[in-house]
Amino acid sequence: MMRTTVFVVLFVFSMASYAQTACPQGVGPGDPRCGPGGGGGGGWDLPAGKVYTRWKATWGALAADAITGNVGTSTGQFSRRHATREAVAKCKSMGGSECKFIFTYKNSCAAVAEVVEVLKSPIVAYQTGATIEEASKVALEVCSSKNAGTACQVNYTNCTAPILIYE
Repeated sequence: MMRTTVFVVLFVFSMASYAQTACPQGVGPGDPRCGPGGGGGGGWDLPAGKVYTRWKATWGALAADAITGNVGTSTGQFSRRHATREAVAKCKSMGGSECKFIFTYKNSCAAVAEVVEVLKSPIVAYQTGATIEEASKVALEVCSSKNAGTACQVNYTNCTAPILIYE
């Protein structure tokens, strides 16, 4: 009887130690970095009831057609490439024939400043900043300085903010 009890106790303890075998070196059992046991159960399942979050960056872009002056914009895209493509597509949908991307921004605000007066070859200022006010202020300063002190105005502002993703 004693021998059977010892055998059952040893058997139960050996099964408990076998349950968690896929931990990296230096990581104890029960840590979320440990994988499933050696039972061939598949992938790395997240613990039940635990919610993981991460921030996903968003992009904005502007594209313009030099011939028609049409400008296409995009915001809230998850990649620079998608933002650029959407801005070019919007520019073309407004009748632009040679729309080219000119400016992108990520997780920030953007402002576009142009001269108020009609000039032969005005220079447009594209600027980013933490806030619309900051981006607008710098865009106005840059526009004015690049156009020989001519008065400028902000014609476009927008912000993109990261999005919290729940997994």
